[in-house]
Formats: sequence, C-alpha cells, structure tokens
Amino acid sequence: MRLEDMLQNVDVHGRADNLSVQIQEIGLDSRTLKPGSLYVARRGHATDGHTYIPSALSKGASAIVMEERPSTSLLESGVAWVQVEDSDYAMAEMASSLYGRPTESMDVVGITGTNGKTSTAFLVEHALKGCQRKPGLMGTVVQRWPGVSEAANMTTPDAIAIQETARRMADAGADSLILEVSSHAIEQKRVQSIDFTVGAFTNLSQDHLDYHGSMDAYAATKERLFTELLPASASSRGAVINVDDPVGRQYAKVSQGQVLQYGLEANGGLSLTVEGLESTLSGTRGTLQSDWGSRDFSTPLVGRHNTMNFLAAVGCGLLLEAPLDQLLESLSEMASIPGRMNRFTQDGISVFVDYAHTEDALRHVLGAVRELKPNRIITVFGCGGDRDQSKRGPMGLAAIHGSDVVVLTSDNPRHESPESIADDVVSGWGSPRPYNGESGFLIQLNRELAIEEAVSLAREGDVVLVAGKGHEQVQDVGGVKVPFDDQLVVQKALLTKSPEEGVS
Repeated sequence: MRLEDMLQNVDVHGRADNLSVQIQEIGLDSRTLKPGSLYVARRGHATDGHTYIPSALSKGASAIVMEERPSTSLLESGVAWVQVEDSDYAMAEMASSLYGRPTESMDVVGITGTNGKTSTAFLVEHALKGCQRKPGLMGTVVQRWPGVSEAANMTTPDAIAIQETARRMADAGADSLILEVSSHAIEQKRVQSIDFTVGAFTNLSQDHLDYHGSMDAYAATKERLFTELLPASASSRGAVINVDDPVGRQYAKVSQGQVLQYGLEANGGLSLTVEGLESTLSGTRGTLQSDWGSRDFSTPLVGRHNTMNFLAAVGCGLLLEAPLDQLLESLSEMASIPGRMNRFTQDGISVFVDYAHTEDALRHVLGAVRELKPNRIITVFGCGGDRDQSKRGPMGLAAIHGSDVVVLTSDNPRHESPESIADDVVSGWGSPRPYNGESGFLIQLNRELAIEEAVSLAREGDVVLVAGKGHEQVQDVGGVKVPFDDQLVVQKALLTKSPEEGVS
C-alpha cells in the first residue's frame, strides 16, 4: 500500500515528496525492519523511538513516521518521512488502513474494567458461539478465532498487532471480535482505530497507579471508551455498564447512545439484574430480570462476581441482537474460564485457583467463597514486584479480613526482593495473629511450598484459595521467567496429601 494512502486520517505537520513508496509492514522495533517497512518512532515510558531512527535507516526501512522534525541525515538519506502530531494515533490509523480496516467488517465488543475483563470476554465468546456466530477473541489469556488458537502476550496488544490479527480473523470468517481493552491500551491509543459495536464496563478498583498516577486519572482513561471511542464508531449500538460500581454510574451518565445498566444492588433503572440468586459449589442459579423479559437461568460458574460477569455478557449479546433464550442456554454450558475460580476437590477439601491480583478482586473472590459456607478459608496470595506498591497493604487487609488462615507468599517478584514485598503487605495488617493451629497467618515465600503447606493444613469442609496467578504458567524471578503453574502444584499437593485418592 502506498504511504500517502495510509495518511488519510492523520494530522501531518511535515512530509517528504516521495510518499508514493510502497509499504508492506509497520514496525516499532528498529532491529526487525527490512526494505518495505515503515518505522514509527514513538515516545514510550522507558525509551524514545526517535533515537533509533538511524538504526531503522541502517536496516533498510522505506519510510519513517515521527513527531520530531527530520534530521539532516534523514533528509540526505532520501527515505520517505512524515512528521505527525501524535505517533501513537498515526500508527493506529495507518495500521488500520494497511490491513484494510478489518474491524469495520465485524461486530466488535470492547470490554474494560479492573477485574472481570477476561471472564466476561470468555462468556461473550461462548454465548455467541451458542448463537451460531463465529467470534474471535483477543485478550489476556488467548487469541483465537475459527481454526486458530494462540497464546496471548498481553491484555491488549499494540495497534499494529491488533489490526493484523483482526485481518486474519476476518479472512478466516470471523463475524465478531471480543477485545479486552486495558487502560494502557486506551491511553496509548492502541484501540484508536477500532470500529467498536458494543462497549462494556465491569468495575474499577485500585490498580496501575504506578502508570496513571491517581484513581481519577485511571477512571478518566477508561471512560474514554464510552465518551470517545464508542461514539466515534459508525456501527455503535451501545454500552453495557455495571452501575453497582460508583464509577460505572458516572460512565452511564456520560455515555452517548443506548446504555444497558446491570447490577445486583442498584435500585431501579436496571436493564439486567438477578432475583433469587443462589450460589453453591456446583454453580449459580437465579431468575434474570431484563428489558427482554424474565428467565430462570443456571451457570456452573461460582460467586456473585461471576454473576456480574454473566450479566455483562448477556447484555453484550443482546446489543448484538442475539436471542435471550439462546444466550442463556449457551451460558448454562460454560463450565470454566482459565485461571478463574478453577476448582479441584479431594477428601471433602475444595481448592480454587483464581487470578485475583487486586484488593477488589481478592475481596470479591473471598466473599464468593464465604457464601459457600466452608468450615475455614485458607488463602495463599502474594503481590507482584515492579508494580504499584500502594495496593500491597490493601490486598493484605482483604486477605486477613476474608480468610481464616493466610499464607503469604511470592507472586512474580520480578526485580524486587520477595522479603521487601512481604514487608509492604504485612505493614498494613496491624497485629494479626500468627497461625495457632486453627487460624492466623504464615509467611512462606517459596510459592510451591506455600501452596503445599496450605493444602496440608486443610481439613474436610475447608476451602483453599490460591490467588494471584490463575492461568499464568511462569513465575518471574529477577527478570527470569521460570515454569510455574498453580494448578499443577495444587494437584500435586492434593495427591501428596491423600495419594490413594484421585483429584477431581
């Protein structure tokens, strides 16, 4: 595609004369470029891509997009160049053009929120499949569409990867795309050129303050999905918003177009809610009350937080004009979501593995477990290194208040000392009781030993919650990612505890 044809929606401040150059691909890493590549120089948190323009030229890049004025060496190179107002915005627009604006040929559901994005995305995907749709999924755990399944590297990829993957999905026959939308992705304009059909909000709680600086800034970033991105889309049909959350109530007020409000606690004005909610170890059931009618439903998923995710998924399906009865029938068969309340049982002991890695998520998961009326709750958790330190104390309090026994351990310490991370967690506890044989806390910074110890302490009727890593299969220690899977460790620990019994 010609470079000049990729610039139709881009604010250009300066340009070379030779913009008819053909572009085969767009790159951000100067080391991987080749002739036919367009290099986009963007300013990141850690590095400035403008410093790598000479490297891009040495690799044979055919064109450069940048925010700074061109250097003498670039002008003398004869390589096509464009100076733009915003490299991130330009990159998103140009990637969309290069790949033929693939999201315009699909229904796109964008799901944002601190917790629940992945669960809701999996539920929407499953529900649409049950309605004979062909969805693609792009999120934290996996990228998949008809005939393809690939591991994901981050919640929301960069704009180039999103558009290239969406193109592959559309070419494979996908008629819809479910996309987890992180606050980083909105702030960095990775999702700027996506034609959103539906936007969904799950909740907002403390996370990523090391990046956004404040909760107000974090909330304002996510709000842009509903006030900027969704309204700008030609195919927009509306938003699905959790109004049990005070931030969600604000989003509902400022969102343009149709808004489906869902919740379990709000009084009045709800498009989707549940009456007679019952949650057990085998799942959840109740009566859905909606603008589309009243229906009894059941789902194998456990907990009020998953009921909220269920409501969000139903709302997304309804805005995509899927029949309510088909949506509920499909969701009744959704057995599990990777790393989200995955359950293992043996000898009357239940162990749940969950991704909960924020104070709010941990509190909600522990609340869901408490509703199951266990004898005791034994929680294994830790906090990640090189991340927002201010959430460590609140996570510790959530664990102590919601559990009978807490085993504090490591969770991707990265380049920080596990001991210092644990000190940050414990600092918010005050004077909790050390474990006395019945309740209290222990510290075991070796995560495998911590899980084994928690399982060894469990008795019939107890529930063990292993929180923080969920679907992840590595532990990041000192920047080195070593294989580690909570679920495999749990199964091994249960078998060691009762080798004659099988784990289910």
